[in-house]
Amino acid sequence: MLKRIFVFILIGAAFFVGMQFISVFFYALEFDDFVRDELKFVPAREDESKEHLVEHIVQEGEYYGLNINAKDVLIEKTTANDSGITTLSADVTYTTPVDLYYFTYQLHRHIHASTMY
Repeated sequence: MLKRIFVFILIGAAFFVGMQFISVFFYALEFDDFVRDELKFVPAREDESKEHLVEHIVQEGEYYGLNINAKDVLIEKTTANDSGITTLSADVTYTTPVDLYYFTYQLHRHIHASTMY
């Protein structure tokens, strides 16, 4: 009987931890998708400046509950002289907290996204 209770407690704890990580990964993947879309649609916007892009990414990261600083967002824009193709890339490093009731685990993530136009 004691063994069965221990197994149920262990399964419940594993389920709790799993659900906490799944919800954090869901929001992290949503944010990663946002960064990719943000870069994809930059040519259609009026303001293409790097500062505006960094500010928008940081604001959206705060919306998703991520710990992100403006210095952790690197935007590079290069234009090929012969073809006129512009490459825009972003590297974003951030952490996101996973609340495990008694302590908080910091999940470290990095996304690299790029687009050409």
